[in-house]
Amino acid sequence: SAALSDFEPTTMADSSMANLSQVQTAVRMALTASSVVSDRCLKALRLICGALAARGGHLYLAAGDELQLMATYDLPEPSEGLSSRVHEHLAAQEDRFATQTMALDESAAADALHNAPVASVDGVPYELILLTCVHDDEPQIAGVVAIAPGEHPQSTPHLGQLLSTIAAHLLQSE
Repeated sequence: SAALSDFEPTTMADSSMANLSQVQTAVRMALTASSVVSDRCLKALRLICGALAARGGHLYLAAGDELQLMATYDLPEPSEGLSSRVHEHLAAQEDRFATQTMALDESAAADALHNAPVASVDGVPYELILLTCVHDDEPQIAGVVAIAPGEHPQSTPHLGQLLSTIAAHLLQSE
């Protein structure tokens, strides 16, 4: 019989054997289990942190011109300094995003992660990751994740698919 632990959000994201269908299924199961947006955001953040072996992170959702902290996982609440850096990063990325068509494939997401800006705030280094997807046939920005890398950071083979699937689910839940 299935136990609740069988549906741990990081189980599928951590597997190097996961294919696109498995990634989408794992994200759907994790994010549709709750009707509360903040719960879905926390589960999404846990999936991302698990996939990257991060110490923890913060998830900010973009809503119109606003950016709102929706979840914090395994870290203290972020300072205003981090929030400012995340806002600056989003503003810069929105300009870039609006002027070019982004390929939301695996290699683009992997490149984005390897080239993720690092914001050091209060002595903690954060990688800033843009959550993007195609939603209603339009490329859209769902938010920004500030990840505190772990001692042995890693990346799953389907990281781009994981990030874009999470972004799509978060946009649908608005």
